[in-house]
Amino acid sequence: MSQPQPVAFPIKENRRQHERSAVSLDGQLFVPAEESEQPCQVVDLSAGGARVVCDDVPPCATYVILYVNGFGRF
Repeated sequence: MSQPQPVAFPIKENRRQHERSAVSLDGQLFVPAEESEQPCQVVDLSAGGARVVCDDVPPCATYVILYVNGFGRF
């Protein structure tokens, strides 16, 4: 899998409740509405979420299922 480039957003005040930890975990991103699946990579994790990069970013508010190798379905 080629290294996808993260989308750049303006830096804002950090309002997250949980500290993020950098990781590099391979997975699959499934979009049920489109019945499509693509490889992805989890680049950081926190108790409240994950940052995922992939080649074809789904639109905001799209329901997705994340499968992380060795961890399961989220």
